[in-house]
Amino acid sequence: MIPAQGTRFLVVGFGSSGEAAAQLLARQGARVTVVDEAETEEMKRRARRKKNAGIRFVLGSSTPPAEAFAAAVMSPGVDPRRGLGRAVAKRGIPSYGEIEVASWFCRCPMAALTGTNGKTTTTELVTRALRAGGRRALAAGNIGLPLSEAVLRSGDLDWLVVEASSFQLEGVDRFRPRVSVMMNITPDHLDRYADVEEYARAKAALWRNQGADDVCVVNRDTEELFARLRLAPPGRVVRYSARGADADFRFDGDAIVGPATGGRAFRMKETRLRGAHNAENAMAAL
Repeated sequence: MIPAQGTRFLVVGFGSSGEAAAQLLARQGARVTVVDEAETEEMKRRARRKKNAGIRFVLGSSTPPAEAFAAAVMSPGVDPRRGLGRAVAKRGIPSYGEIEVASWFCRCPMAALTGTNGKTTTTELVTRALRAGGRRALAAGNIGLPLSEAVLRSGDLDWLVVEASSFQLEGVDRFRPRVSVMMNITPDHLDRYADVEEYARAKAALWRNQGADDVCVVNRDTEELFARLRLAPPGRVVRYSARGADADFRFDGDAIVGPATGGRAFRMKETRLRGAHNAENAMAAL
């Protein structure tokens, strides 16, 4: 973690995540500059509204400003290997992702989920289950609410449930969810990654800082892919499978059986969810 007070931060990308990160850092006393290659009228209006927050904006630039920065905060849509992202890397500015920086200011435990398909549905299921159990929970991250905005409420929460994309996970350093959920991994974003193995390694950053006391919920089929890459989840592993594989939670085509159901069948027809893919989402949430 880099102390924010008086520190120069460069926020790269003025989308919703970049805007929220800039505001969060400015609230902590940082000296924030936002840079973006685009310069639309809508962006100009948003920048003018932030003028009183003490945030400087450099729009329509493919290179970072010349002054020295302690760190750059990369918006998830900025590819560090191309354009402005590459220019920042060539300057040697230490770079972090938006969810990494947001996590520095989080005051409650986080549960974080990633995978190719079903992340949003499962994030919503986890959040609703926690609330039904009397826990104060909020969904954030790739689901829509930037984590940099959500952490401002974290002092009043029991859990933050974070949907994390591979792009967001590229920039983690100390980000540590107490519970991680690794869902299915299928080829995706191959315009950014050389192959599915590189994509999977980006996803595996979800586990980087978890310890023996943390929980890792893992799709059994996905775990086999990571085993081939010599990557393994740390902490206490809870496995689930919709394919009949040996796992803590199993789907037999009609019902889910596992510890959270007391060994009894949890039938999918008792829910509004349909299909094996939603059975996987339900098992991940359980």
